[in-house]
Amino acid sequence: MRHSKRGVLAVLFGVVASPAFAGAIIDLVPSASSNLFNPCGAYLPGEVVTVNVMIGQDPASTDHYLRLTQLDFTNSDEEVVPSSVTWMNTSNHFPHLEDGGGSIKRFSNTFHGDLVTPNLGQDTTRQLLLPGSGAMVKAGEFTITMPNLFGDYTIDVRNAGSSDADRGGQIRFGFSLPSTDPVTTWRFNTGDLTGGVLNLSVVDQAVATSTPDTGTSLWRNTANVVRITFDRNITQPTSGQLEIRELLAGGAVGANLSGSFTFTLENDGGGDPRVLVIKDTGSNLTHRSWYTVRNTGNWTAVDVFHGDFVVQVGDANRDGRVLFNDLGVINGSVPCFAACDAFLDINGDNRILFNDLGVANGSIPSFPVAKPAGHSCQ
Repeated sequence: MRHSKRGVLAVLFGVVASPAFAGAIIDLVPSASSNLFNPCGAYLPGEVVTVNVMIGQDPASTDHYLRLTQLDFTNSDEEVVPSSVTWMNTSNHFPHLEDGGGSIKRFSNTFHGDLVTPNLGQDTTRQLLLPGSGAMVKAGEFTITMPNLFGDYTIDVRNAGSSDADRGGQIRFGFSLPSTDPVTTWRFNTGDLTGGVLNLSVVDQAVATSTPDTGTSLWRNTANVVRITFDRNITQPTSGQLEIRELLAGGAVGANLSGSFTFTLENDGGGDPRVLVIKDTGSNLTHRSWYTVRNTGNWTAVDVFHGDFVVQVGDANRDGRVLFNDLGVINGSVPCFAACDAFLDINGDNRILFNDLGVANGSIPSFPVAKPAGHSCQ
């Protein structure tokens, strides 16, 4: 939750009346893991992660132009302190700033804009706009390489305990015409600037592939099935060790439906027990809804993971929608009584017959369904 306090005002060329400012927030937004079964914030050893530095006013009312941003990594885990920061829309920046021991800790940047009042010789810093709408603006980015040691790591750009004006995370705006745009500073140590912390994990991810792929359609109206292949031998999970939940808006999830599913173990092509088959025992999933299959740590055979799937009953051609094209694909395999294409078996009876055409036809038209808000990191 964002907290708002009155900002600290620094005025050039005398005391100038100014409006009340409520503060700002810095969000650190990482790129998704290359392994899409990783939960949000979890990465593989050695994986390269890009972190976007997003800034917005909290709450917003008036447009302002960002003058300076400083990130102070003093309180971050050393393994995830970047070696540089790339700043957006800038013509001037400082090199990295070192602490007393010579370690890189701080990165600071001044944003310079165009000369809009040449007659007065004003160098206005109006390059990066913080809109009054409160929308977040990308101010910069940095990359880190995740450590090879499994565990949790924190990126903290605040150094909120420092009262030194030259240290600690901060942003400034202003410094054009002093009578209309004085410099205002928002700092973490005063509470005017919030956010600035990102928690990441390195996990021993064991998921190799799945059928269907995570992020794609479950295509049946009953007996939907997911096969997950791991990169090592596994043991069969017991009741309650895996969860199946509907994805709801705002990052929420529905009730655990795993009690209505079976979990069985199959051998892979090399004869090793590495394939987990998850099958609906009935019609427990709703058409055009998103669901997650996840291990939150209760199944100790592998590390945490999740895969998200959307139900599109009749999506035989795997394009994320159900249209008449799907009927043509199904019809081309009617009848099939053995070794049938699983994606063309719409009613889950292990055959491809005209009944499957009828079930798919009942979903036409069904267009792609966006994943609910709050679940977009994957």
